[in-house]
Amino acid sequence: MSHPKSTTAPSTAQLPPLNQMEFGQPNMGEPELFSINADIPMLEGLRYAADISEGLHQLTERLAFCVNYGEGVYLNELRALSLLADVTTTIARSAQYAIQREEQP
Repeated sequence: MSHPKSTTAPSTAQLPPLNQMEFGQPNMGEPELFSINADIPMLEGLRYAADISEGLHQLTERLAFCVNYGEGVYLNELRALSLLADVTTTIARSAQYAIQREEQP
């Protein structure tokens, strides 16, 4: 009869879902533009945040190359970078708060 190996790594069954969070700059008193749903599995959210972060890195490298060679940079490109950074940060904070919520007695 085989015995399961001991591990200290948390299984996906032990990870809480993401914490509900809103983000995006509101306009003229309107509510936040986007939200993270509370029922999203944490690993899925973190995978998505990592993908966005990689794309953010690629875009900033491209913009740095353009600026270095005297090409123009558009304001919408900078705003897109800001939105992508906001999405990534919100997903990471959502995961952080979910873990902290689980650790509280």
